[in-house]
Amino acid sequence: MFVYACRKCRYTDLYEEFDIAYCPRCGGTMISLGVSSADWNRLDTEEIYDLICDKTGPCPEESASAPVSGSKAHDEPWEEPIPEPVQSYRQEVPARGYTYKEYMESKVPTKRRIGPGAVLASVVLLCIVFAVNAGYRQRAKMIVPAADEKIFDAAAPQRVEYEFENCLYYDSMTEKERNIYQVYYDLVMHKDDADYSRKIFMPLSEFEEIEEQIDLVFYAMLRDHPEFFYISVSDSRLPMVESSADDEGILLEFRLGPAELNEDEMIAKFDNAVYNFMRSIDKNASASEIELQIHDKLNETVSYDRELLELGLYGPDLAHTAYGALVENSRGAKHRAVCDGYAQAYQYLLRQAGICAAQVTGKADTPEGTLWGDAYHAWNIVKLDDEWYEVDCCWDDLEIDKLQDFYLKREIKNLEDKYFYVTHHWFNRTTEEMKHLPASERTRFFIPGYESFNFIEETSHERWIRPDEDWYRSFEYLNDRLPIANGTKYGL
Repeated sequence: MFVYACRKCRYTDLYEEFDIAYCPRCGGTMISLGVSSADWNRLDTEEIYDLICDKTGPCPEESASAPVSGSKAHDEPWEEPIPEPVQSYRQEVPARGYTYKEYMESKVPTKRRIGPGAVLASVVLLCIVFAVNAGYRQRAKMIVPAADEKIFDAAAPQRVEYEFENCLYYDSMTEKERNIYQVYYDLVMHKDDADYSRKIFMPLSEFEEIEEQIDLVFYAMLRDHPEFFYISVSDSRLPMVESSADDEGILLEFRLGPAELNEDEMIAKFDNAVYNFMRSIDKNASASEIELQIHDKLNETVSYDRELLELGLYGPDLAHTAYGALVENSRGAKHRAVCDGYAQAYQYLLRQAGICAAQVTGKADTPEGTLWGDAYHAWNIVKLDDEWYEVDCCWDDLEIDKLQDFYLKREIKNLEDKYFYVTHHWFNRTTEEMKHLPASERTRFFIPGYESFNFIEETSHERWIRPDEDWYRSFEYLNDRLPIANGTKYGL
């Protein structure tokens, strides 16, 4: 097998030496890099990057701004996800994650932007990067001046076909919303072309029907695609819309803002991390077994980013993304994420196995109230055999391995059934169960020399935020499209 790369987006994949292939991402032509898969594994990150640039054409210049983190490139070569099936296994490693509230300052757009604030406008409590759109009340409305000429004569319709498999929000949209969704997706596929834009013409009556949803569709598209983490944490990447109109219709031109991050290097690291993760997942197993494998391996891999909480760091940190969970946060700490980082990584990894999942946003409380005040939280909804389940990987990730008492830690792990239940308490639950999930005696430990104790307490997860929140409008739009989880077949 030989490594091929796409001329347009530089996506890499393995094919036979003289295959004719087209990119599954953007439809571009795949060309051979002249390197076998065995030789590819011996290259370091810099050699891989230079080779791809040499074969596909000049690569974009590095951003003048500093990278998100000061870490070095990933030590392992960049390989695309074509893993061979291996033996199924389950690893159980713990760590409790709580959340706290943080806000991002809104910024006045210089052009008619789809979302007027910082990216996703309000990252709440280390939880909600893809959900939010704070400052939407201040967003620039598209005021359309009258045109002297018929605008639709000047712009032929553009259409690019993409397949959106296991994308919950796309599946829930109207045809008009899907057209906007495809435009946003296409912009990201052409992110390296600074001059690329997409135009849509529609009658004024149709525009009035969808005007209020145009920015919301963008956030729904991001929710469906955790691999676009570099868009969600970059304020400059927010799309812009320019418009012109006459008495017959309106012409909208969409552009993606300029890049600030070293996106290609970050994408390479992310794809490599996903590939290495999925290599140990037995994809010949059933969907429910694969879901469990990914849940356990994710919690073995990721640690909750407590530094973000302790330092009170505000802003669009990569800990809120799948990149933070699978690669590193914005401070270069490996595999550090908060609740929405866990949720987005879980969603994306499940999609690699053909399982549909999405992020849920809401409140998560204990009887004493949320530990960090007015906190919001993120978890997942997962589809198995046409039924939906709710999963909270973050709260299932208990920090038992960090116990200083070696004897206690050993005894807890030796009680395999109880250890399994305590690290899967929020796994495959119904929506109603999550609203009020009591403590269970099956997670209570009785260890000689210690008083009995229970890691789990009564909790509630609810799809709710205060209606006076600035980003309530986007929450309502996204939340209304989430199905209710009623599945019981694979529940614990």
